[in-house]
Amino acid sequence: MYKQEVIKFFDEFKLPFTVPQIPNIIRYRDEFTEKIHTIENLHEQEVVYISANGSICELDFSEYSSEIRGFLLWCFSVSITNKISATIVTYYSGIINHLDEEELSKVLMATPQTIKILWSSFLNSNNITINKFYGLKEILHILCKEALFVWNPDYLPLISQLPLPFHDKYALLRSQTSFLTIEEEQKLISFFDQIAQQLKKDTTLISTERLKSIFTILCSYQFGMRPIQIGKVNIQDIRVWQTSDDAISVHITFYRAKQKTIRKAIPLTRKVKNEWAIIVNVLYKRRIEEKNQDNFLLELSSARETAILIKSTLQKELNIYRSARDLRHAAAQRMVDGGANQEELASFLGHSDLDSCLVYFDISANQAERVNKALGISNIYSKLAKIAHDRFIDESELILLKEDQQIAGVPHGIPITGIGGCTIGQPICPYNPITSCYGCYKFMPLSDVEIHKQVLMDMRQVVSLFIKSGREDNNSPAFLQLKHTINNIQSIISELEGTLDE
Repeated sequence: MYKQEVIKFFDEFKLPFTVPQIPNIIRYRDEFTEKIHTIENLHEQEVVYISANGSICELDFSEYSSEIRGFLLWCFSVSITNKISATIVTYYSGIINHLDEEELSKVLMATPQTIKILWSSFLNSNNITINKFYGLKEILHILCKEALFVWNPDYLPLISQLPLPFHDKYALLRSQTSFLTIEEEQKLISFFDQIAQQLKKDTTLISTERLKSIFTILCSYQFGMRPIQIGKVNIQDIRVWQTSDDAISVHITFYRAKQKTIRKAIPLTRKVKNEWAIIVNVLYKRRIEEKNQDNFLLELSSARETAILIKSTLQKELNIYRSARDLRHAAAQRMVDGGANQEELASFLGHSDLDSCLVYFDISANQAERVNKALGISNIYSKLAKIAHDRFIDESELILLKEDQQIAGVPHGIPITGIGGCTIGQPICPYNPITSCYGCYKFMPLSDVEIHKQVLMDMRQVVSLFIKSGREDNNSPAFLQLKHTINNIQSIISELEGTLDE
């Protein structure tokens, strides 16, 4: 009986104002595909399908009475003309999924004098999903802008000041679970290095589809690009320069994402690391040769598909269970740890709000900790990840190796021999001997831990010289290589001593 009375009440419910007419044809653009979509006869529909970031999303208004539904559809028609479709889906799904007819009727009957009391009651309820409040604010903003009922543009500041429920969107960052481990970073760097070396030997060794997958994680890791930015990279967005007979420079242009309103896209250009430039260049050349009508470099259909590809590629290629968001956070934290200021980080991430970057500085190690990290003695970085190497060998095995497989060198003026062997031999190794052996999957470390402890002491002396002379620049390849070497040597020592966390 009660349910019937409620239905009867809302069948009889009348809005305190006349809803403007909905246009017969509404056009909007999908931010991912950049295609124009058309909605016809919106006023007759109960379920609306909208293309957002390449995916088709459903907004079901059928549970509302004709009066309320007509109003929401009109609001939708207003929103879609000045906000991107992904934002529209967030706002209106928040209303549909979390606001019943009774609550909506109270909002539509509210006045500037009563809205704060009603808003507080919503905040104190059990249903405080933040998207619900985004949707409510959108409706109230439209009422003000269109001067309906008792509302007018003068009340826009009042609506803007209505508080949102507390939502710590940086909770995962503060817990630092979103940041890559040392082992994961080393895996990624070694993987990109190996792929680049394979392509230098033979550009046909890796399929185009695999190169596309690798491109997604490279952009996500090095530049912190979002899936929508990676998926939208066009062939024309790649620029390649021949800097010398055997070297190239590759730049990628993408556009600022996550904007709520429709505005001119702001381009962002990034330079691919020289050692990895060949990965992008080979993919770029193949796509040009294909002469395919699809201008998207990766030929992906949506941001969601791009995000899934990044996640699956990390798992398949590296056995790393991470997402694009984790790689983006890791890229930002590397910038901060490298000494970037607030403006530089905001520019790197494509943020328009400088304050949104502050969380990375809050959780970043201070300068003293960065020095300790370089020396490999910080408590924060004391738990070392197991680095890649082939197998341990003893002295008798080392002696039996060919001369070119026995590792020796004089890095930074320090003669080092007897640390182990190399499965391919030093003469054909593309990396700098000694400093790069630790962490290489072709390295066969000697099983004598004292040898590696002596190398660690020698490397720490070199780092101390860098710091004392003011050359501890995190942008310096030599200094960064020393830091990585020390971390990798410590990992070998810990593994030999049985103290490494498995």
